[in-house]
Amino acid sequence: MSMKHIPIQGGLDLVTGSLQRNPGAPIGCLNYEVPLQHGLKSIDGFERLDGKTSPTDGDFHVLKVVDSSGFTLGSLITGNSGATGVVIGINPFEVAVANMTGSFEGDTVQGQTVQSVLRNDAEVDANYHAYKLAKADYLRTLIGAVPGSGSVLGVWIYNGRYFAFRNIEDGASATMWESSPVGWVARKTGLTPGGKYSFVNANFTGSTETLFMYGVSGVHKAFQFDGTTWTDISTGMTDDKPSHIAAHKQHLFLSFNGSVQHSPIGDPLAEWSPVLGAGEIATGDSVSGMVVEAGSLAILTRNKTFILYGSSAADWQLSEVSTSAGALAGTLQSIGRLRYLDDRGLTQLAAVQHYGNFSTNGFDRLIAPLIQKRKGITAGSIVVRKKSQYRLYFSDGTGVFCTLDGQNVLGFTEVDYGVSLTCFCSGEASGGEEVLLAGSEDGFIYQLDKGTSLDGREIQAHIKLPYHHYGNSRMRKRFRRVSIEAECPEPVSLLTRADFDYGNSNVDEPLDVDILAGGGSWNIDDWNEFVWSQAVATEAIANVDGTGVNMGLIIYSNSKTAPPHIINSIQTQFDPRRLQR
Repeated sequence: MSMKHIPIQGGLDLVTGSLQRNPGAPIGCLNYEVPLQHGLKSIDGFERLDGKTSPTDGDFHVLKVVDSSGFTLGSLITGNSGATGVVIGINPFEVAVANMTGSFEGDTVQGQTVQSVLRNDAEVDANYHAYKLAKADYLRTLIGAVPGSGSVLGVWIYNGRYFAFRNIEDGASATMWESSPVGWVARKTGLTPGGKYSFVNANFTGSTETLFMYGVSGVHKAFQFDGTTWTDISTGMTDDKPSHIAAHKQHLFLSFNGSVQHSPIGDPLAEWSPVLGAGEIATGDSVSGMVVEAGSLAILTRNKTFILYGSSAADWQLSEVSTSAGALAGTLQSIGRLRYLDDRGLTQLAAVQHYGNFSTNGFDRLIAPLIQKRKGITAGSIVVRKKSQYRLYFSDGTGVFCTLDGQNVLGFTEVDYGVSLTCFCSGEASGGEEVLLAGSEDGFIYQLDKGTSLDGREIQAHIKLPYHHYGNSRMRKRFRRVSIEAECPEPVSLLTRADFDYGNSNVDEPLDVDILAGGGSWNIDDWNEFVWSQAVATEAIANVDGTGVNMGLIIYSNSKTAPPHIINSIQTQFDPRRLQR
């Protein structure tokens, strides 16, 4: 019997020939991501947000009683002490409640004396997972969409506070809302409806008290918001409705189609006059974004790429890096270097040997077919610094995650959120931790990388490994066993299925999962199932029974309660047979 160990490494590879392919790089990969360390990790979930208690972070309490028969699911209970809670679970001798206020310890409720109260206790209560799920489901119903109609127009984080923009019910105007413990609270009304908002937090003075939020929408004047007061910024343009924004060298930069205007030094609210240091830079093409990169300002249009050197109107120099490649709006992000999507695919702007010079080149070769197929439905992008990821999202609810190690690409994976997202931001909560927010077509704000579900729905995830010949592409093998090494903090169930000879083996009716790679599809009832119960790296074994010159493997999971797991490697046992005739 022969044995081969295959590390799972890198992300999707949709273009390499079957015989030259890395056997540990998937040809299909949904709702996994490439971690910085090793293997492939199933994605975190996301959940709705409005400032009220998070479905993930909220507590539940278990009240121990003699008789639980008098309690009703979903009811609000009140103890003699005034303590309250909503019933989310009932079992013999105990009642689980969410949103508890006060304390039920030793209290009397529904004619029962509460003997003890357990809080989120996995060790003591056998129904812990059911209660945890019921608690999250209940708290989720309390969280509302941003009031109004249509898609969320913009979302932003400023000084640890979360803001969202949406049209009012009749669409006649738009409102800026802030999340709070009681839900969304209006902060600025009567804004021009529609548009697509972009923001920057910037400080144009030496004081620590003057970090302000600046924004544009394409339908209204630019604005400054200091946490209390909204101030329109007048540039003097006849049609004063900028679309893109950046802060650079103590200037505020705004774009108007092919014109880039900048404020006087240190004061965006001053008169935008050349006498005071304001100015205009012409690009000759519609600007799609501006990002500070390597101490200079990158200005990208739909078809061109520029770098602005200098420190003020006295010495600005505009250098044209590319006359044929630009960027799609909403895709520009700086992580290691500036990355964005243009007509040719995902592109990066890299500094070359001589300081101050730049060149452009693509970095999506291994997933180019996927990018080309979806580039016309781009919704936006975001950077996740704690995971070193560039993420590109599409309007059909899907996205591409790219993990980077410095400037090197570690791999791409694909996700499907099942929700159409329209705007994105990455910022810091009041405690300094990174927070990812996204607005949606349905009016909700979602916190990304939060929880274990897609806002209450299961996360379906799969890895489709390539057909591998195990050393000889002409020799038939009898495959007998696959061992999967994984890491998981809690038990997780996975389904596996082996396929042979490029999917030419007999298969059953299709599996109810969208497998993006080639090969067969299977009935879920035929899959081998195995459960990990340790909280450390472990190995699970699945028996296979098939003969062919090569074998492919799919690993599939579907859960809304299991935390993310990491697939590190597989080890295959097989018997060599005769040469293929």
